[in-house]
Amino acid sequence: SLKGLRTSAGSHFFSDYLAKQNSDLIVHLMRLGFIPFAKTNTPELGLSYVTEPALFGPCRNPYDTNRSAGGSSGGA
Repeated sequence: SLKGLRTSAGSHFFSDYLAKQNSDLIVHLMRLGFIPFAKTNTPELGLSYVTEPALFGPCRNPYDTNRSAGGSSGGA
């Protein structure tokens, strides 16, 4: 999670949650020079094998929006 950004885990229950601090992964990546610039869609609480949460809707293939991006990582 990135401090100050909404981190909902694809769930209505956490839809207003703002991260209070950077996750260890973000800290390490930023130390290496990475710049976070986007977030991905995720299955609700990571409980499904497809990225189609009720909160944000299904993640679609950008080349053909009639298709799923596939998998639990939202096409990452």
